[in-house]
Amino acid sequence: DGKFFENLSSTDIKRLELKIRELERVVGELTMENISPKI
Repeated sequence: DGKFFENLSSTDIKRLELKIRELERVVGELTMENISPKI
């Protein structure tokens, strides 16, 4: 069902993309911290 996305305006989609990018960055930083040895 593509109806959910059809109901979103382009500004909402832009906002979602920004949130997703921010989440990916935060998760990436946390993952790197966990992988790299603590000094």
